[in-house]
Amino acid sequence: WEVKKVYSPVELRVESGELRVTNRNHHTDLSQYRCLWTLSIDGKQKDQGEITLPEVAPGESETIPLPVSIAGKKASAKATSDLRLTISFILKRDALWAKAGHEVAWEQFCIQEGALLSSKLENRGRLKVRADEEHLSISGSGFSIQWEKNAIGSLTSLTYHGKEMLAHPADFPLQPVTQAFRAPTDNDKSFGNWLAKDWKLHGMDHPQINLESFHHEKRADGAVIVRIQTSNLYKEGKVVTTSVYTVFSDGTIDLKTTFLPQGVLPEIPRLGIAFCLAPAYDTFTWYGRGPQDNYPDRKTSAMIGLWKGSVAEQYVHYPRPQDSGNKEEVHYLTLTDKQNKGIRVDAVENAFSASALHYTVQDIYEETHDCNLKPRAEVILNM
Repeated sequence: WEVKKVYSPVELRVESGELRVTNRNHHTDLSQYRCLWTLSIDGKQKDQGEITLPEVAPGESETIPLPVSIAGKKASAKATSDLRLTISFILKRDALWAKAGHEVAWEQFCIQEGALLSSKLENRGRLKVRADEEHLSISGSGFSIQWEKNAIGSLTSLTYHGKEMLAHPADFPLQPVTQAFRAPTDNDKSFGNWLAKDWKLHGMDHPQINLESFHHEKRADGAVIVRIQTSNLYKEGKVVTTSVYTVFSDGTIDLKTTFLPQGVLPEIPRLGIAFCLAPAYDTFTWYGRGPQDNYPDRKTSAMIGLWKGSVAEQYVHYPRPQDSGNKEEVHYLTLTDKQNKGIRVDAVENAFSASALHYTVQDIYEETHDCNLKPRAEVILNM
C-alpha cells in the first residue's frame, strides 16, 4: 500500500481553494483516468461527484476548481466536526493489468480539522469513595473503579452497569502497564540489528516495577483525583511513570500519564501504556488512519476515516512474529461486545497511536514462528 501511494502517477494538491493536478507519467496524459471525489464528515460520507479532467500532458500541471458544494457542506457542518475531501483517480477502461474502475492514485485533504476533547471537564454529580489500607474504590452513576494501593498501584476493577471491563491474567499484573518496549521487527534485527540487541542487553522486555507513591484527593466540584507514581527499572536506567486519574460522577475518567526516562537507556522503541480487557470486547472501532496498520514512518497510504473490524483482524501475520497492528492519529476508539456495549477512549488535545490485539508484547516477542503464535482470549489495548 505504501509503495503504491508513494509511486502514484498523479500528484494532487489543494492550493487557494483549487485542485492542482500534476501528471507524473513520462509518456502519457491523464485522459485514461476518471477523477472522483467524496466528502466525509466525522468519517461518514456526505457528498460525492466527478471532476472533469483536462488531459494534462506528461510532466505538466493544471489547476481545477473544486466542486462548489464542498463550501456549502463546510458552512453547514458543526464547528467541531472533522471534514475530509478525498480525490481518487481510477481507470476509465480495462487495461492489460487492471479492470476499469481500478484506483491508481488518491489523496485526502483536511477541509476542517475536528476538535478533540478538552481536559477542562466539570463534575456534575456525587461520587462515593471508600478507602482502606489495601484498596481505593470510587463509584458513581452506573460505574465503579478500584485500585490496590500497596503492591504496584494496579487497577483491579472497572465496571460499567455491572459489566467488568478488565481481565487479570497472571502474566499481566499491572493495569495499565507502562510500555517502553515492543516486539522487534525484521528491520530492528537486520540492518538495524543493534536496536534489538540493545533492547535485550538493557532488559527492556522485563522491567522490575515498583510503586513509588499513591494518593487521592477530592476536587472542589466533587471529582476525585488519584495520583500514582511507578518506576520501570531496567539494567542501568528507569522510566518513572506518573498517572493522574480524574474520576467524574458520570463514569468519565480523565487519565494524564507522563513518563520520565532516567539513567542509561537504549533508544526507546515505544512509550505508552497498555490495558488488558475482558474477551467480550473484541470489536474494534477507531477514527484515525486505517484500515491497514500504519506507523509514524509508514502512514501516507492510510486514510483518515472511521474504521471497524474484529480485534483478531488487526494483527498482521508476518512469517516471524513482530510488532504490528498499530494505528496512527487516532481521535477516538471503542472496544465493544456483541450488544455494542464497552469502553471508549478519546484523545485529549492531541491524537495518539493505538492497537488492539489478542497478543501481549511478550507473546509476540517470545515466539519465533507465526504458526506457533497462539492468540489469547483477552484484548490487549496499547496506546
